Amino acid sequence: MILLVDDHTDNREMYTEYLGTRGYNVVACGNSEECLNLALRHVPDLILLELRMGGLSGIEVLARLRGEMSLANVPVIALTASVLPFQRAEAIAAGFTQVIAKPCLPEDLADEIAKILSKALRPPA
Repeated sequence: MILLVDDHTDNREMYTEYLGTRGYNVVACGNSEECLNLALRHVPDLILLELRMGGLSGIEVLARLRGEMSLANVPVIALTASVLPFQRAEAIAAGFTQVIAKPCLPEDLADEIAKILSKALRPPA
């Protein structure tokens, strides 16, 4: 299951619908508190997280997710328009698996998700 967190309804709907056509089960929400509750309840395989939302920032949400034993190793992608070099560096330093710039074509996002999940599910050598 993929947890998609974006405060823009259009983005949530577009990515959820497209990823569904690619066979992913997507649970979407629009704020940080709901994200934390859903992540704890469902323990997703991957989380797509906007950096700038009302309430907690994506970096603050990531810190809380990493503080939970069951979520500590879940790949988290920053799917965001905040992609200036210092913002990217800050996100990676905070522990995001990857930063993907919005707007992002849904098929490109699906391809990146597949790459990350294949690495995450591959047994160590």
